[in-house]
Amino acid sequence: QEMNSLYRFWSYYLRDNFNEDMYKHFKNFAVDDAAANYRYGLECLFRFYRYGIYNLKRNTFLIFITFCIEQISYLLILFAVMVWKKTSNGMYMKILSN
Repeated sequence: QEMNSLYRFWSYYLRDNFNEDMYKHFKNFAVDDAAANYRYGLECLFRFYRYGIYNLKRNTFLIFITFCIEQISYLLILFAVMVWKKTSNGMYMKILSN
């Protein structure tokens, strides 16, 4: 409940009063909560991105692109580890050899 209020505050406040440290806390808490299947923080984070992009705030667009690249890199690393673990015991060797 308290985190919901904080996420809402961040998503609105940072639109007009961007602060790098506050944004990093917002993003990190939202990503951590999402990893624990609590998605409201990410919804607020994307609301912040959407507002900035819609209103042509260049800084917000660059922040959004950076966030996407970070997440894609993280997912690619997870996928590579998963494939490596599976191939090390032969489960996916047949799929990868095709």
